[in-house]
Amino acid sequence: MGKVKVKILVDNCTAQADVLAEHGFSMLVEEGDARILFDTGASDVLVRNSKVYNLDLSEINDVVLSHGHDDHTGGMRHFLPLNGKSRVVCGRGYDVRRCGTRGTDISFPAELVVPQDRLSIVDDLLLLSESVFVVSAKESKINYFSHVSGFSRFPIADRKEVDNFEDELFIVIKREHGLVLCSGCAHRGIVNLIDLAEQKFGMPVVTVVGGMHTVNDSEEQIMQLCDEIGKRSVKQLICCHCTGVNSFARIAVNLPGVEVRYATVGNNIVF
Repeated sequence: MGKVKVKILVDNCTAQADVLAEHGFSMLVEEGDARILFDTGASDVLVRNSKVYNLDLSEINDVVLSHGHDDHTGGMRHFLPLNGKSRVVCGRGYDVRRCGTRGTDISFPAELVVPQDRLSIVDDLLLLSESVFVVSAKESKINYFSHVSGFSRFPIADRKEVDNFEDELFIVIKREHGLVLCSGCAHRGIVNLIDLAEQKFGMPVVTVVGGMHTVNDSEEQIMQLCDEIGKRSVKQLICCHCTGVNSFARIAVNLPGVEVRYATVGNNIVF
């Protein structure tokens, strides 16, 4: 089993002077010859940061979109002109019109049409490389740990309904000692994604990387989240994006038995 390399390309925070941060997320996952882009950020920051890291985006084999919000898909406007071959992996309904808690349009770019011969819709599991899978979250629970309140979708122009993020996808990396779960936002709840991954693969989730959408969670919500994570096999939490810096600090304090750290633009992680 070879090494899998992860690099944060877009995040809300950076500690480097020569790259940019934005409210968005993107990471590169590499295994052997596979180059997998997980989300694309909100703008051209992905392209600009990739140049700093000498990353040729034309070599990406697969781009996986965690869900159809523009802080994860807006970079597609700038990625697609640079890459005419990559498979585009999405959940069903990724391109439906959506609005956020402030009532503004946060949809997948309306002007973009992904060519049908490049589009791959995932309803269950899809193997991307020897050890890397993309998983649909639609079988996961919607409960106290989910972050769907206030988000809406418009499957028909004037028909508004609650957005349960049935298009949400996450990445699972199989390791000998357990699973690494990579999340874009975990709108359906990071605990619920962990449970689904363990159900699907029959192995424990030992590491979580990415956004957990806890940025606006109360102290009580963080405490309950930490209590649930503490009951599971997670040994490492690498927080990004919508986790929120303050929530990250609370999680770190309340999970003393887990390695909790924040990853920013440029960070490299090897599994």
